[in-house]
Amino acid sequence: MAERRLDIWTLCRVLWRSFYLQATWNYEGQQNLGLAATLRPALDRLHGRGSPEAQTALSESLKPFNTQPYMSGPILGAVIRLTELGDVLPPDRKERFRLALMTAFAAIGDAFFWNAALPAAAVAGLFWGFRGGIWGAVVFLLLFNAAHLTVRIWGFFLGYRQALNVAGSLDRFNLPLAAVRLRVVIAGGLGLLAAWVLHFGPASDWSGGGYLLAAFGAGVGILIGRLVLRRGLPVEILIYGILGLLLIWTHVF
Repeated sequence: MAERRLDIWTLCRVLWRSFYLQATWNYEGQQNLGLAATLRPALDRLHGRGSPEAQTALSESLKPFNTQPYMSGPILGAVIRLTELGDVLPPDRKERFRLALMTAFAAIGDAFFWNAALPAAAVAGLFWGFRGGIWGAVVFLLLFNAAHLTVRIWGFFLGYRQALNVAGSLDRFNLPLAAVRLRVVIAGGLGLLAAWVLHFGPASDWSGGGYLLAAFGAGVGILIGRLVLRRGLPVEILIYGILGLLLIWTHVF
């Protein structure tokens, strides 16, 4: 098949369907049914709706597939671009490429989103939730959705543009290292906030100025943690340093 390019409307349809990737998760093929349903608009456009070629390509997409859903965008974009290129790459190499991305992005996505971004958004929401009302939930939803939607949508078009080079393009952001740093920074900021609560009482008793000062203290703690990590110092120094400051704050002042 000669190379063809999809229109933006078809790409957007694929992207929209990708949000339902796990809707038909099953133990045999995992996300394979969702993958086939997601890719179908592109396959129909490239091969002709109902054509034998489209049916064959759809059957190929039913092979077992499973990855972190927020990291699926770059994979889908790259798979579509390779399909457009036709016979430039042999089918076995395309399949190895898909499997490699699927496995690597699953590990990276779990570490960053489940173990770092989600707790970070929850901590931010908890801080605002101390004041009562719905602001805690609003802040949590805004932060976490902004993170995963950015990667999902931007990553889809990045994968479509870069194809075989998408892994190298994403590697520049070093998400595993960002996850480690974010977890430590979360612990430092939350620890400072906890010390403030112990020292000044429940958040409902804080004055407006006290609340802002607590936010400033947590922000300073986060910045200090980031500087420590960027200079390559051991994480233990940051943890024990924060512990020492908390003990001094809560027992001396």
